[in-house]
Amino acid sequence: MEDGHPLALEFHSRLLARHGRDDEAFRLLRPHVQDRFIAAALVDVADGAGRDDEAAELLAAQIPDEHRCDSPWCCRGLDPDMAIGLLATIRERQGRVDDAIALLRTRDKTSLNNSAASYAQRRPGP
Repeated sequence: MEDGHPLALEFHSRLLARHGRDDEAFRLLRPHVQDRFIAAALVDVADGAGRDDEAAELLAAQIPDEHRCDSPWCCRGLDPDMAIGLLATIRERQGRVDDAIALLRTRDKTSLNNSAASYAQRRPGP
């Protein structure tokens, strides 16, 4: 199953996790963290496996210092902004809410930033 289709791998790992085999599911997903769907499943499975720290390390490794990507829609790859969101999920689950918020602020595209920018652009001038 390790070399199967990514969606089958995701389904298989979530099935394992639903039946108490979280650690096995985590090990199955770990080598494929570059896929955004696999990364999201890994974050979910990490909670039950008690492996949030390891999942956080894997995600942090996917976020370069200058984390801009050309287009998140071009492939199934894990773009840095999604990795930041998933890492923030783990930090929140660990009770590190301030760290999660700080991470989210590093993203270029957030609903809060987009809403404020959109409002500023639509607002009539004096």
